[in-house]
Amino acid sequence: MRTKAIFVALIRFFGHLTLATYGLVILIFALGYPLVAAFDPQGHIVDSFFVAPSFAIPIAVGFLFGYRYGWRLPPLASRALFVPSMAFIALVIYLNYEAGMSWALVWAKFFGTACLGEGCIFHFAVQVLGTAPLMSALSHTLGSEFGRRRGISARTQPAPSTSNWKARACVSLAAVVVFSFSIIRVIAQPYVEVRFEWSYTSGFRCAYISDPVRLGFLKILSAPVNQSILWQTKPRIAYELRAYGVKRAKGCVYPNTLWYLPIVVSLDHLGDNSCGVVNLDRQTSR
Repeated sequence: MRTKAIFVALIRFFGHLTLATYGLVILIFALGYPLVAAFDPQGHIVDSFFVAPSFAIPIAVGFLFGYRYGWRLPPLASRALFVPSMAFIALVIYLNYEAGMSWALVWAKFFGTACLGEGCIFHFAVQVLGTAPLMSALSHTLGSEFGRRRGISARTQPAPSTSNWKARACVSLAAVVVFSFSIIRVIAQPYVEVRFEWSYTSGFRCAYISDPVRLGFLKILSAPVNQSILWQTKPRIAYELRAYGVKRAKGCVYPNTLWYLPIVVSLDHLGDNSCGVVNLDRQTSR
């Protein structure tokens, strides 16, 4: 019985650890980021809440989940949830410093906002996959402490109900589903080409992902991820065209996504020389 109790305790701890770090990050960035990014196509405002300098969204979501569920863990276990992420970040920071990077550059890499050109993609990825899980785990631990104070102690509270387990299972399942669908999309469709026709006055006449997956089953599984990528790409296209004073244009761009997650971080205009953005007003004037 004691062995079984230890095993169950370990399963609970690693379940909370997974949820408090990459489980929440996957949900936040794969589901929340695409929706919010549509209102800020270049990501200047959105990024400051999802990553440096504030990490406000991972911190807020981590705190809420810790407050709601984390307090049910033993105090020592809930307070140790951030330790693996902190140890990982400390190790990576040390390795970067040993490789010749100054402390200022290391700090900017994980907690700063300064970046240039294509380096911003790597900069964003490091903070999503490294710093954001740590911030989420730290706030999850803090939320657990407040939740424990609210509940006084686990001994005075009823045992976790079936609904609580169902809620946690649904959150975990959602993270797994999003990640799985994203991997399937990348395998079935290694690159994404968005073709469009746009005008300043009427917006997009058309916008679609060309050469989609042809196999029926894979096409169905890839459709939600492709739709998310398309939603994020359209406002970025319109923003760039307006910034350059273009009134009408058509062509194609190649969204750069973060690893396997359907998060568009920039647009690649040179991915294929056979296709690019054409200024229709300039063509007409000729």
